[in-house]
Amino acid sequence: MYFIFYLLIFSITVFLFIIATIKINNPFWNLMPVYHTYDFWRFLYKKNFIFGELIKNKHYDYLQVTTKETNNIEEYEKKQIINLLQDHYLGSDKFLYTINNKRFDALFDGCNLNSICSYYQKQKYTVNNSEIVISKDTNNIDATIISKKINFISNNEKIDAYFSEHICSHREDSNSFLKRRLLFSHIYNTLNMKPIECFIIKKNMNLFQNVIPISSCKTYVYKLSFYSKVDLKLFEIKKINSTNVDCIINLISNLSNNNKYFNILLYPDIGNLKLMLSENLIEIYILTYKDNILAYYFFKNLQIHEEENEVDYISCISSINNCPNNITFVNGFMKIISDILRKSPEKNVIQIENFSHNSYLITHMNILYNHINLFDTAFYTINYFVAKTPNNSNSVITFF
Repeated sequence: MYFIFYLLIFSITVFLFIIATIKINNPFWNLMPVYHTYDFWRFLYKKNFIFGELIKNKHYDYLQVTTKETNNIEEYEKKQIINLLQDHYLGSDKFLYTINNKRFDALFDGCNLNSICSYYQKQKYTVNNSEIVISKDTNNIDATIISKKINFISNNEKIDAYFSEHICSHREDSNSFLKRRLLFSHIYNTLNMKPIECFIIKKNMNLFQNVIPISSCKTYVYKLSFYSKVDLKLFEIKKINSTNVDCIINLISNLSNNNKYFNILLYPDIGNLKLMLSENLIEIYILTYKDNILAYYFFKNLQIHEEENEVDYISCISSINNCPNNITFVNGFMKIISDILRKSPEKNVIQIENFSHNSYLITHMNILYNHINLFDTAFYTINYFVAKTPNNSNSVITFF
């Protein structure tokens, strides 16, 4: 009897020690409203929910972080942000992030709610009449984060969310506390500005420790050294542009109301989608037979230019397969990348994220090519709990 009692006390002590150690080693995420690995009881939850009010903590910086709607950013501020992203977003001087003014607008305009930008400016200390004057260094923006409104469906529940992908600071700045302050301050300020309470972050490589994503996958990178002519016979590939998006609107409606394939759906507002299509930031292709759409292929211009080899990177982010067989589906994909490579030989590095039905494409590509890189990709929610996560990556589809 005593043995069982002491064993129970010992087990509880060890368990509490492990949780305490995890929290101490993750001082930032421990204070964030996310699904932690040690929140073991949430495994039993069946419903999504908002965590609630975000409480200020040591990561909030009201002196050096400014949060604005993107349409209220001054031109000189916008120019500094774009320059910062071009030079430092990719974290290496071997690559250039090719964002410009038109692409910036296409990425963040056209949403039903204005996009939100936060930026970090260091304080300056000057002496005036024997008094220390504190001001911001308005000539330099040292870090930024930008979020745009998207639509998020999980477990058949739809919610408006802010998608935060552009988190950037000077690559010479190894102080991770800066990005933490920027991220927390951005979320806190945005929650007080807008009615949206859910944030989604997409992370490549070095995934967040002790935070459970809504889904994760492997992303494969291939160097395309040749293209082959693909005979689709009676099938046809069509490219979607900003003037013929009706089939995509219908697809979104069908997936939203009668979704037998995907448990997670992420898509932009139609106005934003049209802008991204017009600037070729997103490319969507359909495989048709007569008037029937059999497959969809979603590509993203990563805006990554490798200067040494004059190479541009693209990514196949999602696909939908309704073909009578997988060979037809794969042939449609090979036709698309063959046409892309023939028209734009510099676009010869492709990433394929193993979300949605991309697994069929990856299997085929692994037969033709050896991947040159392989890394993890994950989506995380902040301030919103998604039940029954993580989801299988093949049940997740994203349009951007």
